[in-house]
Amino acid sequence: MREIKFRAWNKELEVMVYDNEDNSESYWDGVCITDEEMVNERLKSDYYVWMQYTGLEDKNGKDIYEGDIIKEWDADSIGIVEYDNKYTHFFLHLGLGGAFLVGNLEVIGNIYEDKHLLESEVTE
Repeated sequence: MREIKFRAWNKELEVMVYDNEDNSESYWDGVCITDEEMVNERLKSDYYVWMQYTGLEDKNGKDIYEGDIIKEWDADSIGIVEYDNKYTHFFLHLGLGGAFLVGNLEVIGNIYEDKHLLESEVTE
């Protein structure tokens, strides 16, 4: 079974929020101390954009989430990880089409913190 986890882009603070990486009691903006509390308190908030973990890692062992910008080394292309509700799967949006998340992939950023990586590569 794949691990279910999320990260969130805080629109107000313009920061990406992950789980309790520093083992402090103040993670998720100091409000929640467990993932369950975080989901219950924040899921409906207008301050966050939620992104789910795909269950996959890149070639360096980094978790791949929705919204990540991926470099596909075998095809020398850059795309955005998106979720397709119709076919219920994650895919790599390459601008003119999509591809499954397979191959020699590397996370090089995300659409919120590294949008400049997409300026000449992918149109949304």
